[in-house]
Order: sequence, then structure tokens, then C-alpha cells
Amino acid sequence: MLRRSLLTSAIAASLLTTFSLPAFATQVYETDLVIIGGGLSGLAAAQSAVDQGAKPIVLEKEAALGGGGKNFPEGSLGVGTRYQKEHNINTTVDQVLTAALQYHHYRADPHVLRVLIEESGKTIDWVMDKGAEMRGIRTMYPKEESLMTWHLFKGGAAGIIQRFAKEVRAKGGTILTETPAKKLIVENGKVEVLKLLTAKAKKSSLKLRKSSSLPAVSNPTKKC
Repeated sequence: MLRRSLLTSAIAASLLTTFSLPAFATQVYETDLVIIGGGLSGLAAAQSAVDQGAKPIVLEKEAALGGGGKNFPEGSLGVGTRYQKEHNINTTVDQVLTAALQYHHYRADPHVLRVLIEESGKTIDWVMDKGAEMRGIRTMYPKEESLMTWHLFKGGAAGIIQRFAKEVRAKGGTILTETPAKKLIVENGKVEVLKLLTAKAKKSSLKLRKSSSLPAVSNPTKKC
């Protein structure tokens, strides 16, 4: 009886091994551009990429897009924006840089901060060119004391994330959630393959096309 039971179990196990797909089957993607992180910066990079004809793949480890931007920010810093000019707000880069350094007790890199502030106006204008609407500029201080730089989007940052994600997909980009990047394989100083784990716990690989001149990008706005 025991022998029959063991034999039956062995046959069942053999059939299961023969006909079942392996739990960690490898899937291979090829792409022009890999963007690690589906937050505001990652989706902005993906939006810029599809505008230039590329078809990126965005990897987001969480179940939802947005990172810290999906719930918290209502807007973003901008200096020299069209909106400010239309409302006679003449804040300068030097004013904002001085205030930022004082706020951080001069422990921040002034060169990085300057570039961030100098480019902020173009960024806000670009977001508005993509269809975002402004609902004002917010300040914790009285207007006569405020630098008036915090631009508030209608729908907050979550609305921008949804807008970017929709257009990225419409223009051929791919967005994978619950898909953390696990390992970069570098050959001759270039990223050739990226190992990842999909939401269904399947190992996958992303290969950059040889003809592509676009690099892999991770948190692009932090590189200033």
C-alpha cells in the first residue's frame, strides 16, 4: 500500500515537472531606453523620450506609479516661468539660491542647487506645454516676504503623473509596475543588459539595442 502510494506520488511529480512552466522562466525584452523609477522624474524622462521618438521601458518597483510624488507634492519650484512673468513676479535665481543655502545651513552643494534653480523655469513651462494647468503660486509667508516660486498644478502632482503615463503608453512606451531592477550587466563601459523581477515573480532581462545612442537613465533630475 505504501509502495503504491509512493509510486503514484512519483508519477504525479513527474507529470508536473514535464508539463508545468518553470516558476522562474526568463523573459527577454529589447528596448532603446530603460528608465528605473516611475516617479515624477522617471515619467518626465519617459515623456521626453517618447516625444523624441524613442520607446522606453519604465521600471517601477511599487504597485502604483508616482513614488513620493503620488501623494505629497501639490506643485514644484519654478524661477523665471511664463506664469510668473504674466503675474509680474520677478524673483531671481540668486535670491532663491541664497534662501535655499540658508535653509540648508550651507550644507548643500551651491553648484548643484544653482543648476536646479536655473533649469526650474524651463521645466515648469515644459510641463504646462504638455497640458498641465496652473492654479496659482503658494507661499507660507506674506506675499511681501515670499519669493513666490512654488507653482501649484491643478490636480497636484498626481495629475501630472497620470498625464505623463497615459501619453508614454500611447506613444509606444512600456511601464512595468511591481518590477524592481535587480542587476546591471556592464560590458566595455556600457550597460548591455538589466536583470529584473516582474510582478509575477518571473526573472526577465532587458537588452539595450545596439543601434541606440540613448543611455539607461535612473533618477535623471538628481544628476543636475
